[in-house]
Amino acid sequence: MAKKPKRFLADLALEPFFKGIDDFCKKHLPSEKAEPLKSPTHKIIADPVGGYSSLDSWEVSIIDTPLFQRLRSIRQLGLAYLVYPTLGYSRFEHVVGVRAGLDQLVTTLRQNELLRGQSHGLPTEKQLVRMKLAVLC
Repeated sequence: MAKKPKRFLADLALEPFFKGIDDFCKKHLPSEKAEPLKSPTHKIIADPVGGYSSLDSWEVSIIDTPLFQRLRSIRQLGLAYLVYPTLGYSRFEHVVGVRAGLDQLVTTLRQNELLRGQSHGLPTEKQLVRMKLAVLC
């Protein structure tokens, strides 16, 4: 008999919603028995708008999951492509672009700090890792 998942909120009306999430996770996330993925190296992504963005190996391992890759088939702008046929923009492209924008923002802040010779409490490396993870999520 399968173990029933523990719920933070025990509400029978929400059970179909929770079941849908459980089914989705079983389909798209690797099981504990699956062999571990090979450790990827960092990647450099060319963005025509933002330039080049370097991704750490842990970011690449998130992006390479089937769950993340399915964002390639989800349109960021909904049905707008029906009115503007050349408007092709996926959730995947959006997330990668936002991630590149974070790099640009942090680089600009660091350059400004060097020019002014002042320290205004820029994000630490630990905070930057958290911001990168938040962008990818």
